[in-house]
Amino acid sequence: MSVLAIFIDDDRLPGACSDSTEARFVGGLAQSECYTLDSWFEKKLFTELRGIEENAEPIFFIHANFKFNPRALRCFRFGLEVLEHIRFTRSLPDRIRYAPAVLYSFEPNWRLAAAAEHPLLLPGAGLAYARLPEHLASLADPSCWPRWGKAAGPLDAGRMRDLLNPGAALGGSELYAHSYRNLAGAGKFCQEFAGDVLGQKNEVLQRLRVEENRDRQLKRLLAVLPELSSGDPPKPEERAEFLRTCKDLRVLVVDDEHDKGWSLGLYAGISGIPLASNDYESICRATKANGTGRSSDGRMRVISRAEEAVTLLERTHKEFETTLRKWAEAFDAWDQSEPELSSAKATNDRVERSYQQSVRSCNAARDAARDRRDKAEVEFQKSTDALDKFIRDQGENIAGGIYDALPSSAPSDQKLLEVGKLKLLAALTAAVDACNQAQLSREQAVEAMSAQEVALKDAEKEKAIAEEEVQRAERSRDKAKSICIECRNALEAALLFEIVFLDLRLKPSEDAHLPAAKASGMRILEQMRLLFPAIPVVVMTASEKALSLEQALANGASGYWVKGVSSGAQMREIVSRAVARVKLAPLWAKLQQVLARSYLHGKTLNREQTGFQPFKISSQRDLGLIRTLLQHSFIQVWEGDFNFALLDLFAVLEVRYQIHTRNAEERGKDAWGGKTGVEGLDNNIRWQRRDVAHPGGVTPGTGKPVSDLLNHTLDQLLGNPA
Repeated sequence: MSVLAIFIDDDRLPGACSDSTEARFVGGLAQSECYTLDSWFEKKLFTELRGIEENAEPIFFIHANFKFNPRALRCFRFGLEVLEHIRFTRSLPDRIRYAPAVLYSFEPNWRLAAAAEHPLLLPGAGLAYARLPEHLASLADPSCWPRWGKAAGPLDAGRMRDLLNPGAALGGSELYAHSYRNLAGAGKFCQEFAGDVLGQKNEVLQRLRVEENRDRQLKRLLAVLPELSSGDPPKPEERAEFLRTCKDLRVLVVDDEHDKGWSLGLYAGISGIPLASNDYESICRATKANGTGRSSDGRMRVISRAEEAVTLLERTHKEFETTLRKWAEAFDAWDQSEPELSSAKATNDRVERSYQQSVRSCNAARDAARDRRDKAEVEFQKSTDALDKFIRDQGENIAGGIYDALPSSAPSDQKLLEVGKLKLLAALTAAVDACNQAQLSREQAVEAMSAQEVALKDAEKEKAIAEEEVQRAERSRDKAKSICIECRNALEAALLFEIVFLDLRLKPSEDAHLPAAKASGMRILEQMRLLFPAIPVVVMTASEKALSLEQALANGASGYWVKGVSSGAQMREIVSRAVARVKLAPLWAKLQQVLARSYLHGKTLNREQTGFQPFKISSQRDLGLIRTLLQHSFIQVWEGDFNFALLDLFAVLEVRYQIHTRNAEERGKDAWGGKTGVEGLDNNIRWQRRDVAHPGGVTPGTGKPVSDLLNHTLDQLLGNPA
C-alpha cells in the first residue's frame, strides 16, 4: 500500500511535489465563495477525501494557521479545526478519519497545543508537530513521509475516546446543550423508530445529517458517544404488529424542537407513511409562525409553544363540555320521545282494532239495511202495481163511491152501505197504505245505510288521527335521535387527539431555573390529566434527571422516553402500552355522558314480585353515589386494578336494582336468583364480585372482561333508547 500525502494549505510548501498519485494539494479557502470553514470542508475537502483510492495509505500535512486573513495581524489557526472535522466526520472511512496527521507552523508546539480546545490535539496518538522552517525540507521529501507517520503514531476510536475527556465533553455547556443532543438523537430516533418507513434517502433525514456534519461540536459528541445517533430499524414483523396496534391513531406532539426530526419520526413510525417533505416543511412553517401546525391528513398536530398548547387544551375541553350538554339535552328528548311514541302506537293499535270492529259492524249493518231496502223496494213495487191495477179496474166505481161519500150529500151510513161503495173505498185506502208503508220501509233502510256510512267515516277519521299522531311522535323521536347522534359524533370529533407526546421543557431559558415540578411541560401534563384523564401522555424529553422522571410519572404520564438515550424499541413498547389505554377513551366519553344526565335508568321489583321493571333514578343521593362509584371504577380500570373496579361495579349494580316492598330481603333473594331476576352481564358482575370479595375465589378480574362490564353498566344506566 503506497503512502499518499495530502497537503492542506493555501500556500504550497517550497519544493513540495505537485499533485500526483503520491501527493495531493487542497487549498482555496481564502478564495472560496464559501464564507465558513464548515462549508469549505463540506464542498471542497470532504469531496477530495472521499475520492482517495482504497489502496492508498493517507497522511495529512496541515498548516496550523490555514487561511490567511490580510486584515488580521496574525493568521487564523483554522488548521486545528480542519483536523477536528476529519477526525469527527463519521461518514469518512476509518482509514481516513484516523490517518496520521502532521501540523506545521512557524509557532512553537506549546503555543499550538495551548490553542487546542481539547486534548485530542497532542503529539503522538495520531498527531505530530513540525516547526517551520527547520522541518520544511523533511515535509517536502516523500522519503520522509513514512517517518512522519510513525512519529504521529496510530489513532483508533478507542484511543480517541480515551484522549477526549468524556466528562468534560458531556458536561460542558456547549457540547451537551439541549439542541445538540436533540439533533443527534433525532437521527437515531428516526432510524430506530421508523427507519424502514423513512428510508435512507428521505429528504428531511438527509438534511438532518448534513446539519450534523456541519456542527463541529456535535461531531465531537458523536465521536465520543456514537451510540447517540446509531441504531437499527425495526424488523418487518415488529413494524407490522406495531402498525396494527396504532391503526388510525391521532397524535399531538408538544415540543419546541420538533423540527429537528422528532415529529417526522413519530408520524412515520406510528402511521407507517413517510411524511412528505413539503408537508413536513408546512408543519414547521406553521409552528414557527403560529406555534401550531398539523399534517395534511390531520393525524398529527404539532405545537411548539406552551401557550398554544394550553390554549388548545382549554378550547378542546370547552367544546367537548358544550357538545356534552347538547348531547344530554338531545338524549333526554330522545329518551322521553320513546314513551310518547309507544303511547301513540298503543293508541293507534287500539283505534285500529276499534276501526276493524267498526268496519265489520258497519258492513254487517249496512248489508242488513241493504237487504231490507231491497225487500222494501219489492214490496213497494208490488203495492204500487196492485194500486195501479185496482184503480184501472175499479176507476168508475171508486169515483162514484167517493162522490156519494162527500159530506154535501150527507148520506147516512146505511145509505152508503146500501149503495155498496164503501168497500171499494176501503180497498183503495188499504192499497195506498201498503204503498206508503213500503216507501217508509225503504226510506228507513236507506237511512240505516247512511248511518252506517257515517259511523264508518267517523271510525276512519279517528284512525287517521291516531296514525297522524304516531307519525308526529316518530318525527319527534327521529329528530331527537338525529340530534343526539350528531352530538355524539361531535363528542368524538371534539377530542382532536388520542395520544400526546410532550416535552417537559418548552421554555428552555425559563425552565432551566425552575424545579422539575414547575417546568412548563410538567404544568401542561397536570392540565392534561385534569381535563382529559383518559388520554395517555408520553413524556418525550431530553431530561435524564431522576426527579423529572419521578415527577412526570406521579403526575400521570403513561411513559417517559429520554431523547437521544432511549431506543426506538423502547418507544414502541411505551406507545403500545399507551394505546391499550387509548381504547378506554370511548368509555371515558360515555362516563361523561352518564355524569351529564339529569336522571339514569334503573330497575325495581314490581308489586307482584315476578321480576324487575324499568324505573328512573332521579334522587340526588342515588345519582351522586352512582357517579362517584363509576368515576372510581374507571380510574381502577385505567390503572389496571381490575378487582377493585369489580367491587365498584357491583355497588353500582345494587343501586340500579331496587326493591321497595315488604320483606325486601327475602323477596329480593327470589327475584335475584329466579328465572325472572337478574341475568346476563349483570349476573356476571355478581359472580365475579363473589370470587374477588370472598376467600377461595377462582375468577379474579382481568382487563377486557372488566372493561366490558363497565361499558355494559354505562349503557344500562343511559338506557339507550335505540
